[in-house]
Amino acid sequence: MLALGKLLELTLAGREPAEKTQLTVEGVRMRWMGEGALEVRPPEVRDNGTDLLLSAGIHGNETAPIELLDELIRSIARGDLKPRARILFLFGNPDAMRRGTRFVEQDVNRLFNGRHEQSGGAEALRACELEHLAASFFSLPDRYRLHYDLHTAIRGSKIEQFALYPWKEGRQHSRLEL
Repeated sequence: MLALGKLLELTLAGREPAEKTQLTVEGVRMRWMGEGALEVRPPEVRDNGTDLLLSAGIHGNETAPIELLDELIRSIARGDLKPRARILFLFGNPDAMRRGTRFVEQDVNRLFNGRHEQSGGAEALRACELEHLAASFFSLPDRYRLHYDLHTAIRGSKIEQFALYPWKEGRQHSRLEL
């Protein structure tokens, strides 16, 4: 398997890969973008015009989505999964993931939309970095953009599985996004 297929392993060890860009036998390009960040590009002939950002580990103790992304990345690296979209995989808070805690000093989820500028510390810097990675990834024009931020309920819930969908008055939901 390609070394970049082991992004979770690299992230938890705090290591950089020796090769920052690798190609699968299917022609899928995998590019390390920084700690816990991997861009996957299908061959141009298979690209369906979608940019998909998948993030997990914003809370380091929510391990199920982290494991899910790890398996998706490994499946792509092995050639078992052949993506048709550009994908940016992000492990949000590597320090908290390494410690197995929700966060170290601050909840990264509360530091987005520029709120990191009113704060300090490693998690504020990480929120800024994640915003820049997302903005750069979504900068290509004329592409369909999706971002799924995966979490796990850490307390008991009456609803076993659920998703939160952004709601705006008067806007129809997109079946494609669901």
